[in-house]
Amino acid sequence: MAREIEAKVKCSGLAAIRRRLVEIGARRVRSGLERNVCFDTPESALYAGDSLLRLRKYGPTVLTYKGPRANAGDKVKSRAEIEVEVGDFEAMRELLAALGFVKVWAYEKKREEWKVGKTKICLDTLPRMGTYVEVEGKSEGEVTRVLRKLGIARRDATSRTYAEIWRDFVKGTNWRIPDMVFDRREGR
Repeated sequence: MAREIEAKVKCSGLAAIRRRLVEIGARRVRSGLERNVCFDTPESALYAGDSLLRLRKYGPTVLTYKGPRANAGDKVKSRAEIEVEVGDFEAMRELLAALGFVKVWAYEKKREEWKVGKTKICLDTLPRMGTYVEVEGKSEGEVTRVLRKLGIARRDATSRTYAEIWRDFVKGTNWRIPDMVFDRREGR
């Protein structure tokens, strides 16, 4: 099973990060709107176990399971991750519902995906919450090195998920929080 090792950092704008990415030899892989729908059991068993089941549309449709975080309090998050490409977003959504899973949260982000070596750097613009840089690599050291190359201090990073950040932003108290999606004024 693969491991997701990543950190994210809120930033005031992405122009300086883009310049640094070019300077360090990163290449832009793709960009666009990413749609995500998170599912859980009616009893919120996945949430209670710090796990996630997500259906994502960004290029190909991908179903993802993320296991509990190994180091939830650290600046760099590490957790088991299984991803499988599926052919049809709506059909998979219906299949998950037929299996008893319920939609608990949907979120969108405008994402630019970059790569430097084997490290993935994502520049995310979120509805109402601004911009974030997410660095994902094969090791904690690799993530920290790329953060440093981008001029970002590790101390500024967080291992929190976008759901946790959004829940604080909207003052939600549980997993079933309002969807984080762009409205027409923000331009999907």
